[in-house]
Amino acid sequence: MSIESIIDTFGRIYYVIRPTITKATDGQFSRTYTESVASAKGFYQPSGTSDDVFQGRQSTRTAGTVYFKGLIDIRIDDELRETNLIASTSPILRVIGAVNPGNIGSVSLSQSHLSMTVVEVVEVAPKDVLEEDLL
Repeated sequence: MSIESIIDTFGRIYYVIRPTITKATDGQFSRTYTESVASAKGFYQPSGTSDDVFQGRQSTRTAGTVYFKGLIDIRIDDELRETNLIASTSPILRVIGAVNPGNIGSVSLSQSHLSMTVVEVVEVAPKDVLEEDLL
């Protein structure tokens, strides 16, 4: 089964949400998210978790890869969400790397199947959940 058919069969719609980073007068940086800049159907393949211990507690991160057909404008620190709502408890996938295999070197007709976007992500907890857990 090709990646394109896996995306067609098992893929979900992901919204690409781009952060805006501002610096406050006190010198602190603030990351805010606005509406999505794009949406596309993609297939998320989790690759496993890392079980690190940080400051005496377990800090588990789930990494994975999302495959999209065609070329998508996606950058490091963008977030992929299954809903277009900013305040949502749906899983958030933060982009840590993206590549378009078909754009590396010259693409011939025999390599047209490489016209896709491959995105490396880590799953982060939604902001609402994090704030609720701290109370």
